[in-house]
Amino acid sequence: MVVRILPYLLLNASLTVAQGTRGQAVYQDPNCYSMSAVVEDGHALASDGKGPYAEGPDARVQARGGMSIWSWRYTDNRGNKQDPSATAPKVRSLKFDLDHPVPNSAAQPLGIISDPIGRFHALWKRENNRLFNFTITPIGQSVQSDRIEMWVFTGGHQYVLQMGPWAMGEFSDRKGVAVDGTSQATITRTSDSAWIISAPKGSIARLSLYDDTDKPQDKGLYYFDLTVKANKIPGASCLDIR
Repeated sequence: MVVRILPYLLLNASLTVAQGTRGQAVYQDPNCYSMSAVVEDGHALASDGKGPYAEGPDARVQARGGMSIWSWRYTDNRGNKQDPSATAPKVRSLKFDLDHPVPNSAAQPLGIISDPIGRFHALWKRENNRLFNFTITPIGQSVQSDRIEMWVFTGGHQYVLQMGPWAMGEFSDRKGVAVDGTSQATITRTSDSAWIISAPKGSIARLSLYDDTDKPQDKGLYYFDLTVKANKIPGASCLDIR
């Protein structure tokens, strides 16, 4: 089996996102940290049952701008399109429970989706063009996340699931998605190297159809909760930078 590590060296627009020019954001911490993450089961966001997700040849798990889990390394930044030349197998996935639409929001039950190219991004906040990175949240304190962004592919269609008021497109050339009516998750930094990202039962996310990155379509609100425990991997480097 040949596993290719692609040389992604550009600023990850998907981590800074919501309509402007790529690269405008000024990171308060420009470093990339190799991470591991436990996605707790019993929530709308769940794991594939194969243990922690970790930076490696299969999954990309990094903190740069935001804390990110890419189930499979070989998708592009802009629209999550798969690299047709990649030979690495898809061995991880994320599960998304989209079976609980908020009444009168136009959302329809889509079931529980196991997505081998699923993504999860947790960001803290920004002020003008300053990006306050996930990695500089205060130790021992909890802060509200202005953006939880999740990418869900099902039924031949790409969707984006958003929580918080900061929509993608501000620092990239992608069109922003609707964010009204959504809840904000909490980021709690428990030590120098550990964080917990959580949204309790009853939290709400908004789903957008994102097949066309210039023309997202709002698909309504869903009850969506999650708990992700993230840790820096001591002495490890990011295999590539998004």
